Amino acid sequence: MTRELITRLARSGVAEVAPGELPAFEAVAGARLDDSGRLRGTPRRGPDVLGSGLDFVVGAVSSGALVVAKAVVDAAAERTVDAAGGLLGRMIRKIRKRPTVRARTIEELAAELDDVRVELMRHRGIEAARRAGLTEQQAGEIVEAMLRNLRNS
Repeated sequence: MTRELITRLARSGVAEVAPGELPAFEAVAGARLDDSGRLRGTPRRGPDVLGSGLDFVVGAVSSGALVVAKAVVDAAAERTVDAAGGLLGRMIRKIRKRPTVRARTIEELAAELDDVRVELMRHRGIEAARRAGLTEQQAGEIVEAMLRNLRNS
């Protein structure tokens, strides 16, 4: 499932940049991602999320890493659609707008890596990290950790 792929990539980035956030990572992921792997606009509050506003402080890098992982996964999917071209490409784009897109595993994604795809994923990941408010250093470290995770799968 896409959600598992995003959380696995994000977790690798958090482990590299902010290992102290790992105990709260699942709660942050639960607040930021819906079941299909789409990001929620604002973190969801509930009994499974840290209280007293600590979820926003403790999960700052985790939340950013989820945004980055989503961008990296979307960049990989976009490249697949572009490669399909024509009628098939339009059909895939139409299907991608639906909530039930075929689940991908990290192993499937890793098997399709080429230099162009890696650079696209790196670029989209760093852009997303900036939008999420991460520092340049955090952005680079998170994206590289995710790409290493993919290459090693």
